[in-house]
Amino acid sequence: MIIEINISKELINRAEERINSLNFNRTEMSKFGSDKKRTLIGYIGEYMVMDFLDVKNEIDDFDYDIIYNDLKIEIKTISCKFKPFSHYLCAVNSHDLHKMHKQNADYYIFTRIINDLSKGWILGFIKCTDFFKMGRFNKKGSDIVSGITFSKANATTLPIYKLDSIKKILKTKKGEVMQYDNNNKVGFGKLEKNPDKTPEDTKNKPDLKGWVNMQEKFYNAAAWFKKDDDGKPCYQLTIEKQQKKKEPNNNDGMPF
Repeated sequence: MIIEINISKELINRAEERINSLNFNRTEMSKFGSDKKRTLIGYIGEYMVMDFLDVKNEIDDFDYDIIYNDLKIEIKTISCKFKPFSHYLCAVNSHDLHKMHKQNADYYIFTRIINDLSKGWILGFIKCTDFFKMGRFNKKGSDIVSGITFSKANATTLPIYKLDSIKKILKTKKGEVMQYDNNNKVGFGKLEKNPDKTPEDTKNKPDLKGWVNMQEKFYNAAAWFKKDDDGKPCYQLTIEKQQKKKEPNNNDGMPF
């Protein structure tokens, strides 16, 4: 399940402050290269995931970005023009032009950031070892799909739908992995029919509006009625941190 995040100006400012201390004329190997815009996109993706997982400190090691529940996690982010579909590809480039580069991390988390920096998507996560077992190795100069060529380096690719939902990496205070199913709840919330939506508002306005609480934090929430890849009805949920602290009565919410 792809998670959509509304990117705040505060998050962008954090990323911009971080890159202001970097030297983009350096010659040593960098995970982002020497492109300042690409570095900004990478840091926005990192902070988006850190906020979602409530991680306070970035590691900024060459092989991984954060540590979450003793797991070393590398966050892979690229920019995009529109919301990604589940058949789109995640990619890990090789810094070594002659072979596959495997970073010393436990998991990859993949994200995408829209070009105007207003929204981002946490696509999912996967064990690094599984990514390279399941993925397709593409040699430098080869076409991965018609019209798309990896011209600068080798790369391994894997469709988004083969990732695990980021929600599965969330853990309880006792350290147990929480799943989004009927037996293990990850939070509670209350969404109600949007009174402002008319039959003509098929896309612009959400079907439901309300709030959710995850990991003891409250978020504004909205949901659109959709169909998943198998044609089954579902809701696409978007959340954003509340600008002003507002704590609804917990007894009003339903677990999910």
